Amino acid sequence: MAEPRFRSGLFTRLFVLCGSVALLSAAIATLAFHSYRTTLTNDRLAAELAAQAHAIAPLAGARLAAGDAVGASRLLRSFAGLHYVTCVDMIRDGVVVASFPPPGCDLVRARGSDREVPVTTTAGAKLLFRARVDDHLLLAPVRAETALVASLMIGLAAVIFIVLSLSFRRKVLAPLVALRDAMQASTPSNPVRAELLHDDEIGTIVKAYNKLVAAARLFFRRLDRSQKQLAESERRFRELAEVSGDWFFEMDSELRLSFLSDRFFEITGLTPDDVIGRTRKEIATSTNVEGEFDRHVADLEARREFRRFEYELEGGVKPVFVSISGVPVFDEEGNFQGYRGVGSDVSEIKQKERQLAEANRNFGDSISYASSL
Repeated sequence: MAEPRFRSGLFTRLFVLCGSVALLSAAIATLAFHSYRTTLTNDRLAAELAAQAHAIAPLAGARLAAGDAVGASRLLRSFAGLHYVTCVDMIRDGVVVASFPPPGCDLVRARGSDREVPVTTTAGAKLLFRARVDDHLLLAPVRAETALVASLMIGLAAVIFIVLSLSFRRKVLAPLVALRDAMQASTPSNPVRAELLHDDEIGTIVKAYNKLVAAARLFFRRLDRSQKQLAESERRFRELAEVSGDWFFEMDSELRLSFLSDRFFEITGLTPDDVIGRTRKEIATSTNVEGEFDRHVADLEARREFRRFEYELEGGVKPVFVSISGVPVFDEEGNFQGYRGVGSDVSEIKQKERQLAEANRNFGDSISYASSL
């Protein structure tokens, strides 16, 4: 069985479609995971910053109340435990009162984005902790996990895609290719059965095709047998006509000669161009002896059978007298198709009849002459 070409046809289109769907699915799953992990990380960051700020706010407020801004700044070092925090400012009434590192986030030009946590101490002081977070460090684990998930998703999609493609090739494409090859190899006289690979929907189609093949084979066997029988019948008929010295003829629905066996041309010396396509009246030389030809034409127009109608035609060498008999031919619906019949050369009989008539006439003349003496 011929293998299907990779770059054309149904398999290629399915390959591209499945590959596109697999990649799109992997991309969507990866983006969804990245969004989920980013949200989770930001929520964790907010919780960690809030917990840290609420833990040091009372102590920092007390230091500030005591005028110890340096001590309050030292308390902000606890934010250094969060590796993604680059600096922290503590603000009261819109004024930065403590920072870590001490110069302040704006002065050290620390990179990142600011996250603010407002806290109200038990003493009633309102403090605002502004932490600058390095998003690159914060999201580094997210990117690593996303890359791992993307690799796993692409690998899983590739495995599923390969399995589905091979299954499609074996379950769908291979039976279709077998059916196509069988149909291409089939000829009207020799239909080819398709191989049944799987008993499924495509297998049902293959079974139906094979039933048609079986029916076609039976039909052509019967047709071949009928043609052989017809050829044998025609051969026997020709042999019989040749042995008996006769020929057979066919006329179409317009009463024109459409076929004459070879024996006719051998006897008359005429050629097919001389007679085929012409009516019998057009080729006859004696056409209305005592109205016989008119009666014959009337029989033909009435689609009646005729027997032993004799007339003379101009042969290739000499005139020939023929005697013909024929029957009308109709199709299955009763439509007139023409005539079919046989003919014989009666020239010798006609010549003997003329000789006999001449002898009788001479004999009568002799008797008359003798009586007059």
